[in-house]
Amino acid sequence: MKLELQLSRLLQAKNRRFALVALAGMLSTAGLMATAPKHEPPVNREKVWTVTAISPQAEYISPELQLFGRIETPRHAQIGVALESRVLTVYANEGQAVAAGELLLALDDEEQALQLRQRVADRIEAEAAVAALQTDFASERTVLEQQQTLLDLTRSRVERLRTLHARNLVATEQLEGLQREAASQQIEFARQQALVAKQPQRLASAQARLEGAAAREEDQRRSLEQTRVRAPFAGRVARLQAAPGDRVRPGQTLLALYDDRALQLRVPVPGSLAGTLKQALTAGTVVEAFVGEQQIPARLLQLASEVGQGSTGLEAIFALPASAGTSHELGRAVDLYLRLPATGPAVALPLQSLYGQKRIYLVEDARLRGLEVSPLGTRRNALGELEVLVDAAAIPANSRVLTSDLPQASSGLPVEVLGDGAIADTGPGADRTGTRPVNSA
Repeated sequence: MKLELQLSRLLQAKNRRFALVALAGMLSTAGLMATAPKHEPPVNREKVWTVTAISPQAEYISPELQLFGRIETPRHAQIGVALESRVLTVYANEGQAVAAGELLLALDDEEQALQLRQRVADRIEAEAAVAALQTDFASERTVLEQQQTLLDLTRSRVERLRTLHARNLVATEQLEGLQREAASQQIEFARQQALVAKQPQRLASAQARLEGAAAREEDQRRSLEQTRVRAPFAGRVARLQAAPGDRVRPGQTLLALYDDRALQLRVPVPGSLAGTLKQALTAGTVVEAFVGEQQIPARLLQLASEVGQGSTGLEAIFALPASAGTSHELGRAVDLYLRLPATGPAVALPLQSLYGQKRIYLVEDARLRGLEVSPLGTRRNALGELEVLVDAAAIPANSRVLTSDLPQASSGLPVEVLGDGAIADTGPGADRTGTRPVNSA
């Protein structure tokens, strides 16, 4: 009993010390909690996006369409020869610019020169024949006059003998002999008379032979000249298909030449633009396209009269300026911007203002509001930046249009336009960040 009583007293003492330690800890914790700073409950913050916006101005604007075309020219010559010969010298190189009449290549002319000598001889012979014939004509006319005189004398003698024969003063045989002589002279006179009468025809025939000989000589001179192949117009050598020593045949193409100052651009255009372009051509409205990075202007000449197989559109033909030949080669494919007749009223917006091809966002009361639009086309501004054209009637007056590329754009999204300064809070502790929001703690 005494041992149990001692153990009980010992446990009670330990419990009292533990209770005092526990009490002291609780009092210390309570004191710390009482003196700790108080935290306000967290408030949900609404994200605000810093964006850019513009107030577009309505105007009549020419839409532009990006297309592709190929350079060609109506002055593209395939230069060949009309005779058989051998190439002696080639003076031109592929891609070389040449002047009109410049010597491009030379053929062997020995055979043609020999034939020309023969043609010259034929012409000289024909000239001599005409001159001899004119000399003969004078002699023939003199002979005819003498024959006429002799015939007249013989006829007079026949008449006298007839008178004497009637008086039986001459024999009949003598009269008949003189009559036969007169008849013979009459025949010779008729022949000479016919020969003189045919002098104009004979002269014409001889002159015709002379003209033929002269023509053959001229033709041969041209054949000889064709052994010197010259540029028919100023341009650039597109292709060379001959080398010294080659044997060429009549009709064979030796080189190709094109006029680099008369280049054109053939451009396939959508069928939907055919009516607009035809109307512009009929009205005399200038329609231009701008080619490549250099923005070379090209003017619409006409629309092709034939639609290619498998194509639903037309081909438009544009005239390039004469200076374009120095930087653009024949057959080259180029990109261009076709500037259509002005339409409107319309507003020009940056490409990033258009979402999903048909939606823009207006900034109203520091929030976005989506608006469906129908783009009219695109254009490049003075800085070369691409802009989308929108019908001005679809945008309320004095509106501001979002121009930032905002992936999270949606109606009701809170925004702050850069440059406007602070905007009204949309909630307690509103967070104003850049185009990427910062999540609140």
